[in-house]
Amino acid sequence: IIAHGGGLNGARTQMIRFPTQHCTIICLSNLSSFDPEAMIKRVADLILAEQLADAADAPPAVEMDAAALAAYTGEFYSPELAVIYKLAVTNSQLTLSFGGQEPISLRPIATDHCQTDHFQDEGQRKLAFTRGENGAVVGFTLSTGRAWGVQFERASRNI
Repeated sequence: IIAHGGGLNGARTQMIRFPTQHCTIICLSNLSSFDPEAMIKRVADLILAEQLADAADAPPAVEMDAAALAAYTGEFYSPELAVIYKLAVTNSQLTLSFGGQEPISLRPIATDHCQTDHFQDEGQRKLAFTRGENGAVVGFTLSTGRAWGVQFERASRNI
């Protein structure tokens, strides 16, 4: 699946391509509150239901207890983006939040790897955690539909 979205001055767009199915869906809107991504997924579900039914599902979630999830929590800073992401455990689930946004649920898919179960304007978020010599999580690399390999490091209180 290839996807791209955008938004500027109230216009919202989303494009998704399914190369194997020879299908491209484009949604354009001039209403800032409209969710073209949700619409595009509904259209894809309608016209590609049979073809996508056999497609591989997302990787299964990896079960982690509260102690394992707690190792990933904290504030992480990206010098490249000058932003802090906060990871927390809420209702036994790892969540990510930033900039006053609602927390996004993260699903562990392998040791030190997790992802969102839904897409945002910039695509599905995938996090690959890094550990220091002592085994503690010291940061992560973030990849989305628009950016790959963005580095985050555990934030110090001086930021």
